Amino acid sequence: MRDLPLEKAKAQSETCSTLRCEVHISLTGLTLFLLRAWRQLTFGTYGYLNFTKPGFIEHSKNFKAEDMETRIDGKNCIVTGANSGIGFATAEGLASRGATIYMVCRNKERGEAAQSKIESTTGNQNVHLEVCNLSSLSDVKSFVGLQIANLKSYIFLSQVALTEKWAEMNKSKGIGFYSMHPGWAETAGVAKSLPSFFKALSGKLRTNDEGADTIIWLALQPKEKLVSGAFYFDRAEAPKHLMFAATSCSHEFIDSVIDSLRCISGISAQD
Repeated sequence: MRDLPLEKAKAQSETCSTLRCEVHISLTGLTLFLLRAWRQLTFGTYGYLNFTKPGFIEHSKNFKAEDMETRIDGKNCIVTGANSGIGFATAEGLASRGATIYMVCRNKERGEAAQSKIESTTGNQNVHLEVCNLSSLSDVKSFVGLQIANLKSYIFLSQVALTEKWAEMNKSKGIGFYSMHPGWAETAGVAKSLPSFFKALSGKLRTNDEGADTIIWLALQPKEKLVSGAFYFDRAEAPKHLMFAATSCSHEFIDSVIDSLRCISGISAQD
């Protein structure tokens, strides 16, 4: 009987420990919930004011027409997803300025139809189709193994952080890496994957040409005018992160992603 108070005290201690643990987890969950809510609010507000068609119209007041008049004859450009949407508008815009285009498409038939249309619209016959499913590692390895002479311009969608890292890794090689945001465009992909969003912003979304505008602008600018590793939006360098939204990644995390990509692709750290 004399041991009962001790056992009772022990039980109370365990209960308190459990309670403290539960409160700690609850506070952590609340913090994450509030952070997600803040991100959605700030990104949604910023996006509505800037990523929509009215945002493009407002920003275009600062555009210089001569920036888009450059000819890039003899330059080679790879454009992924080039059979529709922003990818098609990008390929068409670059082809109209004389570039040799390599359209990377998953579907051969749709790719051929897009290729024919671009050739007909621009009069540029240097438009080539490469069939590759970018979600297939074997397809990607096969594609990058192709020898394309004098390839100088690459149009890819890349994560901002990785672009920044690649710019740092290759700064001594004279290779530029740039990321951009096309804004919210009225594409088939958006209509299919985000139907409610697409319907709610009907009439306010950008056209494919408006979405492709900064991609084409980047490809036309001299390297000296751009900042390698920078993030661009509507023909201007833009902030990479939302204020107080904890969107920046640590160097350790990005390094781990780079290591994983090297492992998957079989590229050594010296390459």
